[in-house]
Amino acid sequence: MRSSCPATLAAIAITLSITPAMAQSADCLTEAEARSVVAYALPAAIEATAARCRPALPASAWLNRGAAGMAARYRRDGGGNPAAALAVIEKLSGQSVPDMLDPSTLTTVVEQLIADRIGTAVATRDCTAISRIAEQISPLPIGNVASLLVALVQLDRGTASRTGIRICPTAGAR
Repeated sequence: MRSSCPATLAAIAITLSITPAMAQSADCLTEAEARSVVAYALPAAIEATAARCRPALPASAWLNRGAAGMAARYRRDGGGNPAAALAVIEKLSGQSVPDMLDPSTLTTVVEQLIADRIGTAVATRDCTAISRIAEQISPLPIGNVASLLVALVQLDRGTASRTGIRICPTAGAR
């Protein structure tokens, strides 16, 4: 299960069609930028993970019972900030997204890409553990969960080499 939490942020980065070469244009993401893109993608990632795990879990598993409510709450409580996520996508890609792109279109595209990527990134053998973790973090506000996932990615030094995306060190950190 060690790789599943960092794999979530890695899947989100991959989902946003950010390749390591594209990410080279940005030295690193600030923690705030990383949190904003995670919060933006988290509701769709929760739904996609629940869909991926549904056949592998009993009906009583938390992902089958509570994921839809958690995703809806996170969307309502600030998960869908396309402007902040768009700024991160542009920073990582080094390209501007056309102004004519409607935020709802961006959200639809990102959610579909997340669903596609989670389908290959999440191993069904990890679904029981993922369901237990999701149940434990479900009472937390989206900002806390985004911060937690960013901190876990910072601990997993391999994420940067797998995705090409680095989170800037915080002041005073080594």
